[in-house]
Amino acid sequence: MRTFIRRHPDSVRRTFRRVAVHILLGTCLGLVVAGVFGAALKLLWNYVMPGLFHLPSIGFCQAVALLVLARLLTGRFGHGSHRRHWLHGRGEQRCGAPSQAGYERWWRHRNDPPAQG
Repeated sequence: MRTFIRRHPDSVRRTFRRVAVHILLGTCLGLVVAGVFGAALKLLWNYVMPGLFHLPSIGFCQAVALLVLARLLTGRFGHGSHRRHWLHGRGEQRCGAPSQAGYERWWRHRNDPPAQG
């Protein structure tokens, strides 16, 4: 039978505070990262695009909006688990790429007539 231990109210408050601080720090870090990338994009855009393609200069808010639009269009908001397999060198097997033996088998039988049936 499972017994439930009643937590002390102070430990519940500490846990709530810790979670709240992590959320606050994560939000602040996200805003700082968005600000740094937005400023970098603004500077690079205004340095390259007007002279090269005769496009207008952009402001900071437009640069951040452009970053968000690029992320939406590429669909790269999450951290997909498929990337880890490539880092460990197992991407070929897990992503369905043909093995060396499969390629050699195809090469030997590439001119065979198709099977009837």
